[in-house]
Amino acid sequence: GIPDDLLEAARVDGAGEFRIFLTIVVPLLAPVLATLAIFSFLGSWNDFMWPLIVLTDDALHTLPVALAGLSREHVQDNELMMAGSVVTVLPVLLLFLALQRQYMAGLMAGGARDAAMLASLRPAACAVEVTGDVSADERATLRERYGTAVLVSAGM
Repeated sequence: GIPDDLLEAARVDGAGEFRIFLTIVVPLLAPVLATLAIFSFLGSWNDFMWPLIVLTDDALHTLPVALAGLSREHVQDNELMMAGSVVTVLPVLLLFLALQRQYMAGLMAGGARDAAMLASLRPAACAVEVTGDVSADERATLRERYGTAVLVSAGM
């Protein structure tokens, strides 16, 4: 969800609920809304059974229903079938390309949020134990790599 601290900071700055919604909530929800738009459009565009059952006039058929009708009527006309397939897929592809930036931003934000959560779960008080002779440079490298203290014990 949206952090309450972010909404509270906007309220402290004097923003009303409508302004908070338009300037903070909607931009943060843009990837979700883009994904919802793509899936909703795809579901409506590829709907086959309902238009096939309800529509009786051939002029009102959707593209998937018309394409299925072509395959029954013109079995040998492969070029017409491929052209119809391209016309059927093209609007969905154009919608995805138009909303690609928001969709990818949502994927990247989810990955960054998961990485930050995993980093916060790392135990604060842990140490790496190393046996044998370890130079100060090696100890600094281990400290940077693991982000924790390095304990050196005598070798066996």
